[in-house]
Amino acid sequence: MPVKRKAAKRSAAKLPAKVRAKLSPAKRKQIAAHQAKRKAARRGNPPKIHLTRYGKSVCGRKGPGTGDAIKWNTRPALKCQACMKRLHAMAEKTAKAAIKNPKRAGKRPRRRNGIEGAAALYEKFHQAPAKKVTTKLVATHRHSALADLGRLAELFVRVDRGDTRKLIFAESGSGVVRLAASEDGGQLYFIGGDQAIDLGRLGLAATLPKDHVIVGEASGIAYETAKGFDGHKPAIYVHKFGEGGKPRPALGYDVRNKRLYLVGGAYQVKREGIVH
Repeated sequence: MPVKRKAAKRSAAKLPAKVRAKLSPAKRKQIAAHQAKRKAARRGNPPKIHLTRYGKSVCGRKGPGTGDAIKWNTRPALKCQACMKRLHAMAEKTAKAAIKNPKRAGKRPRRRNGIEGAAALYEKFHQAPAKKVTTKLVATHRHSALADLGRLAELFVRVDRGDTRKLIFAESGSGVVRLAASEDGGQLYFIGGDQAIDLGRLGLAATLPKDHVIVGEASGIAYETAKGFDGHKPAIYVHKFGEGGKPRPALGYDVRNKRLYLVGGAYQVKREGIVH
């Protein structure tokens, strides 16, 4: 039985006169656009990529797009220049409105947003008003996946005064914090749950306002997990940092997002556990 082959798309100019006469103007335009796109691809001139916001391109035109501004910014040869101009115009408009910061008569002044606060600090520091806003897109590395090690139970940290404080975490519910590690075992992470700490009780209130603070030197960690050499029964494992005189990691705290993290240290996650 003969196999029917799908007819290849042809431009309206190459179609027979009878067929071309039956085509609507919209169909002819569609075929012409398709042919132009294929020619551009063959010439090594791929279509420009738009920056999308809420499912639509910034410039309002149709075409391939991405909502990831970082990836879009790292491909300058393919960026839609109309989107770039529109993006700069939007940033300039926002900056001008923030710098003016008008107060409507008889009504409470609006709360300052990030741009208004930055403009006020700029003027205070330079003794001159800010005139523009510069937008910088910075690419950052994030692990696509982490290895789950168990439930974080306790953290032991030595604060500036030299005494050791114990931070206890939830045993169940939404407040549970998971202990995880990078794929190479060189970095521990605390994922999710309730990681908020009282900086005042730790004597760190005087360091605020800060986005990040160093709580102290992490001297130990306790976590609950199940391992094969213990018959896969849940148990609490305690690891002391700095064994053998090796450096301990510092315990940092993200004040705005209420997240804990470790910096440095000579530990490594291996089959037998967290070792030095």
